[in-house]
Amino acid sequence: MLSKGLGMDTIHSDEYQKRFKKKYGFVKRARGSFLYTEKNIRLVDLAQDEGRAILGWRHGSSMLSFKNTLEKGLWSSYPNGAEHRLKKVLSNLFSLCGYSEYTSFYWYIGNLDRHSSLKNRQSLYPWSPLYPQTDNNAVTRIKDETLLFIPPLPWPSLYILASKNSSLPSSDRLSTCLIEALTRSLYDLIKEFPKRPPESWGKFDSVLNAYFIREGSLLKPKLKGKDYDAFALHCLESEIYIAERNPEKEEAPPSFVPWFANLSAFKKL
Repeated sequence: MLSKGLGMDTIHSDEYQKRFKKKYGFVKRARGSFLYTEKNIRLVDLAQDEGRAILGWRHGSSMLSFKNTLEKGLWSSYPNGAEHRLKKVLSNLFSLCGYSEYTSFYWYIGNLDRHSSLKNRQSLYPWSPLYPQTDNNAVTRIKDETLLFIPPLPWPSLYILASKNSSLPSSDRLSTCLIEALTRSLYDLIKEFPKRPPESWGKFDSVLNAYFIREGSLLKPKLKGKDYDAFALHCLESEIYIAERNPEKEEAPPSFVPWFANLSAFKKL
């Protein structure tokens, strides 16, 4: 239950991180849906790097692909077939999920505000609603001209744009090892779809429905502004990590269902 009297106004990112480090120390490693700290406390990770770790920290073979490419010395963005392979798997993924009309793909890293044409777009996440459509699963599709896809590779500020045309800004030049890891993460996602049907993401609804509106794997906070800030600190006290709010925005950032956790992980909430 959310405790009262936390005595706080809007928290800034540095304050949130200070409180985190004071209580838990630094994060030593991440695995599955958990963060492990230097004070030997395991935290449930609902932030999941804006959903990029939805498959799980250290899940699948994307990191192995990154390592193998790195060992070849391919740090930079030399001409090679990596970008072609990335476009191919993106085409396969979007066709599988009912978005076959999106045939042009672009990738960016960093703040999208530098591209005015990419700002304020609705984000598309795995299972929310990027998921294969079947006769028993009528998924509501986003019908925008371009789609902002958050890929399942936990690399900060990495984005994919899928478009029906080719009028978007050119893709950023990424290192070959990062492109190969991103490509592999998408193949991992396709393999994971049948293992995680849409209804399976409701495993924690009995606890999380009090605080979030769930759409597939996505958790939209019911609280906004300072109320969300208080909730974020309450979660921190409850060994649950959620993303801090940008103090310039009233809307709170999304969270995501921690696939590898169990109900006992929320006992302090």
